[in-house]
Amino acid sequence: MIAGCSSGIEPVFSLAYTKTVLVGTFHYGCPVLSLKHPDIVQQVAANGGVMIPDIIPDADVYCTARQIHWTDHVFAQAAWQRWVGNSISKTINMAANCTIQDVRDAYVLAHSLGCRGITVYRDTSRDVQVLENSNVQYDPVPSDVVGRYLA
Repeated sequence: MIAGCSSGIEPVFSLAYTKTVLVGTFHYGCPVLSLKHPDIVQQVAANGGVMIPDIIPDADVYCTARQIHWTDHVFAQAAWQRWVGNSISKTINMAANCTIQDVRDAYVLAHSLGCRGITVYRDTSRDVQVLENSNVQYDPVPSDVVGRYLA
């Protein structure tokens, strides 16, 4: 994070967010969009980390980790897993309304696609989250690719 680089194959968690660690609380804006001005970062974070069309043109082009359905997270990991001998470090982000059955289904889908391991995180499942933005809740829909595979 210090170098402004991604640590892996994760989608951007949020276009603006707050990270709370033992040494303090830090506010971040998406480096790809050069969100650096504190007022803009604060407005985007207050909007749930989603782009605000009046501030950033083409806001609907950008998709964050919480806007991607968990099945698409699994498919993304499986695409990389095919070419990597070890397991892939990838978080399967789930919306706050996901069920126990959804978590089970994620593990079963990952196994069927050849993933060697997955990490599941259900939003708001802990009192304190390391990465957070506003309390905006998402209910993402699976992509067409997922629908065709599961049909």
